[in-house]
Formats: sequence, structure tokens, C-alpha cells
Amino acid sequence: MSIVTSEVKHPDATTGSTDLARVTALELVDVWKYFGAAAAVAGCTLSVADAAVVGLIGPNGAGKSTVADLVSGFKHPDKGRVLFQGRDITGLPPYRVARAGLVRTFQIARVWPTLTVMENALVAAPDQGREVIWKAFLTPRKLRAAESADRVRARSLLEEFDMIGLKNDTAETLSGGQKRLLEFVRIMMAAPRMVVLDEPMAGVNPVMAERIVAGVRRLNAAGITVLMIEHNLEFVEEVCPTVVVMAVGAVIATGSMDELRRHPEVIGAYLGGLAGGE
Repeated sequence: MSIVTSEVKHPDATTGSTDLARVTALELVDVWKYFGAAAAVAGCTLSVADAAVVGLIGPNGAGKSTVADLVSGFKHPDKGRVLFQGRDITGLPPYRVARAGLVRTFQIARVWPTLTVMENALVAAPDQGREVIWKAFLTPRKLRAAESADRVRARSLLEEFDMIGLKNDTAETLSGGQKRLLEFVRIMMAAPRMVVLDEPMAGVNPVMAERIVAGVRRLNAAGITVLMIEHNLEFVEEVCPTVVVMAVGAVIATGSMDELRRHPEVIGAYLGGLAGGE
């Protein structure tokens, strides 16, 4: 069982033609991360195909969240390489990883609490140089046009995620599930190539579960590659055709959830939980 990179057509930047290419969005190559003498990540190697939705699961302490930190630049590997779209991003700080097109969420949804829902969406829009003051003076018409387009885009996304009725509410008043949906809106506004979702179901009321499922699918439908760390295996099975299993800092198996239920190492790592349909 393995993740197979997808075959997709990409336009040539100079000629406009399309070529069939095998594309891998993210690769970890023999990555290690130590905390003292203990290895939280121990020789982790995995790949995520471009435009895929891949789940990353494993028991507590398997190293999943550390992998998310290493991929997004919040921690640096002690050994090994992290490649994004074929580019070595090992050790880059988070802002440079984000500018390269890879962003992440955290187990607790992060929003600007005192800003309105609409304002939260707008601040996620790519600045495209608009932070440079002299450009604002020299091209005020273009600046206004860009800001107007951002507002139209934000309103459209809030409607798509059923958040438009909350656009004037401050983000601090939202439920856990609503904050997560607002994060998805902000991701869509930023338009990255890939997102790492760290336990998107954390703090979400079961009533909101289907909206989170739909939200993940909307991200992927927009062309965003998704790597999702999650303990809710039913949710993982519903949205992730491919699942990677970690234990003791390394990948032990990859495949569909149906395949993993019969994998002896996975059964052992979960003490039989997967085999019982947990």
C-alpha cells in the first residue's frame, strides 16, 4: 500500500501548453526531530500527491503534530529534508513556507477575536504589494478596485460556507465549529496550494460535523492539497481516500481505511481498535 502521485496537466509558464506530469505536493525524506534524547519523529518518510486529501493518523505520541510543525516551519528537523512542490523548504521560517503556498491550522482554531467575521476574511487576502504606502498614493484607483474585489470574494466565500449571516459578528462570539469554518474561509481567501489541517474536528460540536466535512471538500475542490491530522477515524474515512499511519515517530502503513483495518502493524499500534471498527 502506498501513496501514488497523481498525473495532472499543468500549463507551461512560457508557452501556455500543457504537459502530462507526475506531481508530488509534499515529501518528507528520512526526517528526524529530537527533544533531548528522545526522537519525536524518527526517520519519517512520506509523500502527498498534488490535489489529494490525505489523512495522517496514529496513537498519541506518534509524532503527527510534530510533523505538522516541521512541514510548516514552526520546528526545524534535526535530520532529513522537507520538499514542497519539488522545492527544498527544510528549516524555512513559517512566513516563508506560507509564501511558498503551504499553510496550516492548529488544534485550537485561530482567528482575530475582536475583528468581525468579514474583517477576518479580508485580512487573509493576498496583499499583492498593497502594504507599500507609496503604491497606495500612486495607484489609488487600482487599490480601491483590489479592495472591492476582495470584499466581493469574501462575501461569496462566507455565503458558500453558510457564514454570511454572521459577517458583522466579532469572531470571539463564534462557536468552535464556526471558528473552524471561518478558518476555511480565510484559507480560501489566501489561496494556498496546500494546507495542513491539525485536528479540524477538535472543539467542534457533533451538529457541525457535516459542515466541517463539506468544508474540507470545498478546500480540495478549489484545488488545494490537504494533509489532515485527525483522531476521529470515521471523519477521516469519509473525507480521505488515502491515509498514512504513524507510530513511534515513523510511518508504519499507508492505504485506505478499509485496507488499514486489516494491517497487522496498524492493529497493534491501536491495540485492536481499528480492527473493531473504531
